[in-house]
Amino acid sequence: MLYASVVLCFCHIIITSSNQDVESMGEEDGLLDDALDLPFTSEHLPVFLEEPVDTYAMKNKPAVLYCRSAHALQVFFKCSGEAYHRLLPQQVFVDPETGVRVVETAINITRNMVEEYFGKDRFQCQCVAWSSRGEIESQPATVENAYLQRQFLTVPHPEKVEVDHQVEMQCLPPSGLPSPTVRWLRNGVPVEPDANVIISSEGHLLIGQARVSDSANYTCVAENVAAKRVTKPVLLLVYANGGWSPWTEWSDCPQHSCDVQQSRYRLCNKPSPHHGLPCPGASVETRECMDPDLCLVVDGQWSPWSEWSVCDIECKQYRARNCSQPAPSHNGKPCPGEGVQVLSCFSGQCKATKNKMPADLAMYTGFVVAVCVFTCVLLVIVFIMYYRRQQCTVHTAVVSDYYGGEEKSETQPDVTKTVLYMYSDIDGGRHKQYMLPHSDSLHHYDVPQLSPQSSSHWIVGNRLEDFEILKSSQECSLMSTFDQKHGL
Repeated sequence: MLYASVVLCFCHIIITSSNQDVESMGEEDGLLDDALDLPFTSEHLPVFLEEPVDTYAMKNKPAVLYCRSAHALQVFFKCSGEAYHRLLPQQVFVDPETGVRVVETAINITRNMVEEYFGKDRFQCQCVAWSSRGEIESQPATVENAYLQRQFLTVPHPEKVEVDHQVEMQCLPPSGLPSPTVRWLRNGVPVEPDANVIISSEGHLLIGQARVSDSANYTCVAENVAAKRVTKPVLLLVYANGGWSPWTEWSDCPQHSCDVQQSRYRLCNKPSPHHGLPCPGASVETRECMDPDLCLVVDGQWSPWSEWSVCDIECKQYRARNCSQPAPSHNGKPCPGEGVQVLSCFSGQCKATKNKMPADLAMYTGFVVAVCVFTCVLLVIVFIMYYRRQQCTVHTAVVSDYYGGEEKSETQPDVTKTVLYMYSDIDGGRHKQYMLPHSDSLHHYDVPQLSPQSSSHWIVGNRLEDFEILKSSQECSLMSTFDQKHGL
């Protein structure tokens, strides 16, 4: 008995001191109430009502760990081997229904605390609940620094899809901790997944059957506790090729009518074209109104065959007929068979045809030859006239020198003037001419020095020279008159 009394007294002293410490902490923070004065007589170990869980520390917001225990005298945290006792405020209260003492506390973990920890394991914290019966530790809670990179791994691209077809818009979010969640915006409004629209676990947007109303600007959003990233809006264009509606009924035909048309229509609205191709074909059809009493059905009949053509250069001959006696009308049948027949010519006919030159070809050939001959003759005449005109230029210069630049009317030259004598020399088959100045006298002759091997024929000039010069002058004068008359 004595031993039991001593133990109870010792426990009462410890509880009283613990209550005083907790009271002093609660008075500083304003968290304690009058229930702390009640005696604590629990004989149970502490029990955790709330344990810390894994969380993340952010740049401007520390991570907060919570812990709450019953039947405990003191609750504190132990993080990565370091205990935090009196640094943490505690809140103590008694449950009015059960009379159980409850103690709870919290701790803030900043990014610096996590970054400055260099242990092998990750930064972890445990909650410790202590009482006279002993202490217990909570499950460890891991604290990590949260982040989210800026660049998306895969960004969505513009898509174009036909209506009622499947389309997938891909989006892989940037790396981050914790892993970011992905959501999509349609024209700035969040996309609500349904049976036709699905957001996959990777973040892709899947549309099972695209509708025209799904055409919009889509944005991929990646977000976690650290940050939010948004892609640029991209266009999803859902196009529809035009489709025809059913034909309407044929329009009414007037009574007692023939060769009058009736029509029917259809619309390109099943569906209407939306950034797609228009409807193929015509929107209107017509046909003739058929009154059996007035519009008789006439089948086509062939006209007689034409005569066989002459064998052509390919040794073929032809004949034709027309579907015009009568032509088909009022939905009558066309003429049966072919309208042209081809027959191979016999070998003799084919050879004669090949050797025969068309008359037009002979005429064209003769015309071309005549033009060529005429052109050649004209060129020769032009050349001769050009050559004669050059000779006239030389003779005019000689006459001018002979008469002193003036035309002489008398037939007798001035005997006091010095004249030019022309000499001809045939040397070795070559003809040479020499012109030497001498006094104009019948009694004066100078013989040029010629080579002894040459056989010379002399023309001693005076009156004979005058005659040749005058003759050439007259010819040149006639040519000049001809040129002026014909505009040459």
